[in-house]
Amino acid sequence: MKVNLLKLGILALGLFVFTQVSAQEQKPKKKAIFAKFDANSDGFLDKTEFVLGMKGRKNKKGDEIGAKRIDKIFAVKDSNADGKISMDEFKAKRKKKK
Repeated sequence: MKVNLLKLGILALGLFVFTQVSAQEQKPKKKAIFAKFDANSDGFLDKTEFVLGMKGRKNKKGDEIGAKRIDKIFAVKDSNADGKISMDEFKAKRKKKK
């Protein structure tokens, strides 16, 4: 009985560590993308930087993302409507449509 509980505890700990590592791996990825887009390194993405960064990117279907869609994404990411995207805005998850 104690052995089974120990195995279960080790499995739970392993799953916890795995999920934490996976979450941590996402952060550097988004930071790297943001840094690549941020041409003037001011810590914000203006519309031009965002458009240039998104140029050539593809959607889930494999089609290139169009200008209208890029404009919409920028508007959604720029949650405070100040004309630029901060790192926090960039990292924020999209709210799903109901």
